[in-house]
Amino acid sequence: MAKELLVGRCLSKDMIAAGKKLIRELDRNELPVCAAAWLCDEELAAWKLVLSLSEGKPISNLEAYQRIQSILLADSSNEPRLELDNVKVISPTSSLSHAFKKVSGEMVTEPGTRFAGPVKNGPYVEDAFIYRLP
Repeated sequence: MAKELLVGRCLSKDMIAAGKKLIRELDRNELPVCAAAWLCDEELAAWKLVLSLSEGKPISNLEAYQRIQSILLADSSNEPRLELDNVKVISPTSSLSHAFKKVSGEMVTEPGTRFAGPVKNGPYVEDAFIYRLP
C-alpha cells in the first residue's frame, strides 16, 4: 500500500517523483494535461502540483479531480503518493495557464527545470518545478 506523501515548505525528491508518476498515469489514462508544475504557495507555506488541462478535449474540473483521485487510490506501490489536496487543476483559460504559456515562450525548459521570478505581464512565481509547458 502506498504511503501518504508529506507535502510541506521544501520540495522533496519524493514529491518530484510522485508528481512525475501521477503525470505519467494521467497521460496513460488520457487525461489531457498540457502543463504541469509544482508551485510554491507562499500563503499556505506549501507546494501544489498544478495541472493545466488541454484545450483540445473539454473536461470539467470535477471530472478531472475524480479521475485523478481514482488514479491516486489505485496506486498500490510502496512509494510515497500524493493526496488529492496536493493537486490543483486549472483551466487552459486561467491566468496561471497564460503564465505557463509566457514562461514557455520566454525560456527554454527541459523537464525538471526550476523557475522563480517575474513572468512578463504576469504573476511573480516564488518557486516552481516545471514538468511540462504548453
